[in-house]
Amino acid sequence: MRITEKGEPSHNYSIMKSVLIPHDPLDGREKLVLSNYAAEGVGRILIIDAETLEGECYELPDDSGAWALLWLPERGELLVGTCDHYGSLHCFQMEQRRFLRPLRIETETYLWNFALGGDGCVYAGTYPGCVLVKYDPEKRTLVSLGKVGDVDKNQYSRPIFATSAGDIAISAGFYKNQAWLYRINTGRFLKLGKDGDSVRGVGDDFICLANGDFLT
Repeated sequence: MRITEKGEPSHNYSIMKSVLIPHDPLDGREKLVLSNYAAEGVGRILIIDAETLEGECYELPDDSGAWALLWLPERGELLVGTCDHYGSLHCFQMEQRRFLRPLRIETETYLWNFALGGDGCVYAGTYPGCVLVKYDPEKRTLVSLGKVGDVDKNQYSRPIFATSAGDIAISAGFYKNQAWLYRINTGRFLKLGKDGDSVRGVGDDFICLANGDFLT
């Protein structure tokens, strides 16, 4: 048996998030989009044809990777939320295959995940400020809605979920776990459950919280 050395495998490349695009505006084909992370490197998004498995690769304009992806089909835009230096929100126009100018909140270095609110705006949790941010796709603005919760030492607002009513359920931690609901119609935060609770998911008419090993 003959052994031929081909090179070293990648030791600094991990897939963070995926999203399915049923109809790519460029060619109408189904695409799977992946985001990766490379420590102290440059993150990328990978666009893979679901049938042919052929792929495209686009470097993020900044940052090491991306935890957050969201497809906005009516706009033909893919939103990318990055980590772990800039916490940028990138808008990638699929038909043109180009990034628009990134937006960011200067104090934050991570955008963890996206949730589409009932007002048509996109929300994300952050690190290290434990804030909720709001992106308006029409105005192309990103603003901070303030720290989630009443615990100064909490640094993480993750994960977040959009409820059936269009509000945003948020877990805050990790110094002290709390669950909060951002009411879009009032712009106020409402505490859910008790200290130690976190949001595990949402349904048509419920929000599921967990505290230790027990669901509440």
